[in-house]
Amino acid sequence: MRRQRIEVLNRILRHNVRNDLDVVLANSDRITDDDIRSTIKSTLQGTLRLSSKAREAEEVMGTVTTSPEEFDLAALAMAVADEFRSGDPSGDITVEAADIQIVSHQPVVRRILHELVENALKHADTDAPCVTITVRADPDEGTEVTVADNGPGIPNLEQEAVADGSETQLKHGRGIGLWFVNWAVTQLGGELEFDQNDPTGSIVTVRLYD
Repeated sequence: MRRQRIEVLNRILRHNVRNDLDVVLANSDRITDDDIRSTIKSTLQGTLRLSSKAREAEEVMGTVTTSPEEFDLAALAMAVADEFRSGDPSGDITVEAADIQIVSHQPVVRRILHELVENALKHADTDAPCVTITVRADPDEGTEVTVADNGPGIPNLEQEAVADGSETQLKHGRGIGLWFVNWAVTQLGGELEFDQNDPTGSIVTVRLYD
């Protein structure tokens, strides 16, 4: 797992950040142009967000997971949804869940949900993105959390890269979000699954066990 994390973070530094800096350098001598200034500002902001997300991922993954606590997973899902509703009212985020108590690590689970909802909204290709968080419990299958959206779906290559646990120059993700989710779910002893939504979009299922 540690090797996998190093590979992904190395790819981010080598590929994504390098490409962003190339854009900055290519346009640096034309900074007087308003459009170029806007491009540079946007690129630098994206680079800073990527670096910040990589740092946050390392911090959360360093969270000690040997002392789980009981909490209401449905209430946590509602809190995450409310956070996005207040920050991005254009997205329609719904939660379908009854009160479900689980024993796990609340900060890590919260971050997992945050990443999945953020990923769905970020890659939405419609002016009216819809995200549904569903929480349900099964005595035999543990607790399932699904995040479904109506976007373009997660590319197969990205799903394969996360599922295979390794990256190549031709098969890698667009960022660190799904990799973080995979690492976190694995650290919690859970399972992660991808599926297609109908008629369009993706469904990501996180299965947790007490």
